[in-house]
Amino acid sequence: MQYPPRELIVITLAVSLTLLGDSLLYAVLPTIWHKIGLELWMVGALLSANRFIRFLTNPIAGRLVERYGLRKPFMVAVFLAAITTVAYGLTFGFLVFLVARLFWGACWSVLRLGGFLSALGSSNSKTQGFHLGFFSGCTRIGTLAAVLIGSFLVDYIGFSSTVWIFGILIFLGGIILVREPIHDAPVLSPDPIIKASIGKTTSTLTDRRRWIIYALSCINGMAGSQLVVVTLGLWLFENFGEKIDLFNLSMGVASFTGVLLSGRFLIEVLWAPTAGHLSDRFSRIKFILLAVVIMCVTITFFSYQSDLFFGVLAAGIIFLTGTAFRVAMDAYMGEITPPQQRARVMSWYVNWSDLGNALGPFLAYQLVKLVGLGLVYRGAAIALIGIGIPLILILRTTSDQIILSRKLV
Repeated sequence: MQYPPRELIVITLAVSLTLLGDSLLYAVLPTIWHKIGLELWMVGALLSANRFIRFLTNPIAGRLVERYGLRKPFMVAVFLAAITTVAYGLTFGFLVFLVARLFWGACWSVLRLGGFLSALGSSNSKTQGFHLGFFSGCTRIGTLAAVLIGSFLVDYIGFSSTVWIFGILIFLGGIILVREPIHDAPVLSPDPIIKASIGKTTSTLTDRRRWIIYALSCINGMAGSQLVVVTLGLWLFENFGEKIDLFNLSMGVASFTGVLLSGRFLIEVLWAPTAGHLSDRFSRIKFILLAVVIMCVTITFFSYQSDLFFGVLAAGIIFLTGTAFRVAMDAYMGEITPPQQRARVMSWYVNWSDLGNALGPFLAYQLVKLVGLGLVYRGAAIALIGIGIPLILILRTTSDQIILSRKLV
């Protein structure tokens, strides 16, 4: 594995910084909502709002990049991310908080698309997974800092002060980014996988594969590892209360949630590039199938846990398999999409992921009062088994048909 190009490194670090405010919310909102004037249902709404709005803003981001290039929309998104982060700390109530989350969702549409296009444009079939894994993993450095340092800051200096500090850091990062070179248009891959001349049959099968991946991306966002991420603090709160005793030390549940989520994001920083590299070397579809099977089994196990050690262990395995699943699907979608179509296709791909990510926490927080958190987890595992695995098997059959059609052309 070689180092990624400078542009991808710069974009990755910039996106990492913008995630400070957003990532902090997942660690602390499930535990401090009653202290900042929110109700429990509002937590689910706020953690989902930025994803619901992206169902509209993702295609818009694709068109903006096609029309204006990458640099200008990307820079605007960075500075707007700083403003939305500061807005979280304003004491104007739920409505202002909600508007800030919606604007952050629009920012993330541009920021994530920029990273995907940079990763795909600078790679070939042997490095796509690694470059996408590098972007996906290393952007989580910001998330790691947010949930580890930010959650402790919330316990000691308060929520508003913490998000103001994060907003200022993002703004300063944007000023530094202004001087960095970012191509105004996505760089085309030197090794496109799909040729325009492979025939109508192959094109139809490729479209079918895209829709299957769209569906997989949605179900993964709704019922996969992200569901555990957004409810981990609630699981800890329900099982252990506001304080957790660990090795004769007492730790606030917000701080402990931050520690666990920081471990998750550290796993992603280290594991995502490796997972992408492994998916480059072996069959992506088999890699995806194995990750989903392990994830389903572990989520089911996690749903029955009230023991801290086994619960944390299960959560770690869920995070590992979730990262592998997502990175391999990112690479697979980039692999089957011609370079000239990537801005639009990838924007729709993340759209379906965002739909699932939005529905997951929203439904979970609405259902938890009715059926309990354990049953929510088991229902998610059943959905992954009943819908996800059959779709992967269909995807494999469709891919085999494409290989056969290419041999006949």
